[in-house]
Amino acid sequence: MKRRKFIVLALTLPVLLSAQEQARKISFEVAYQSFVGSASVEKNAEIINLNISKKPPSGKSVPVEVTVDYPMQPNDYITEIAVLPTQNPVCKAVEFHLTPMNGHAYLACNIKLATSQKVVILVRNNKGQIYQQSQEVHVALSGCA
Repeated sequence: MKRRKFIVLALTLPVLLSAQEQARKISFEVAYQSFVGSASVEKNAEIINLNISKKPPSGKSVPVEVTVDYPMQPNDYITEIAVLPTQNPVCKAVEFHLTPMNGHAYLACNIKLATSQKVVILVRNNKGQIYQQSQEVHVALSGCA
């Protein structure tokens, strides 16, 4: 039995390490483009309300709260919310998927920030329209090793 576990671990470990290494190599520009594609983006969208501390004491755990003022009707609703830090080694912190059954387009999470940087929030509706809002966050201590 121990031999089987070793063989499985030996076969899957390189795949897991490779996936982790690829995630580190994704720049903000690539993460942004993979979300946006060829769609136009409404920047500084007023429908997105952010609650992010501008000067958290540490980048290890930065609370991010996103509320989108948008109807969540069966034919018109928010489908995705993405949180993209611009300077982290891994530039896609969160991607959250929604349906009209959520009733409200809202996301609350904690993210790590490697350094002071801009945090970009992208929101997509079911019709493919993308809205963007961002905020500068100045951390006193790095949250990434």
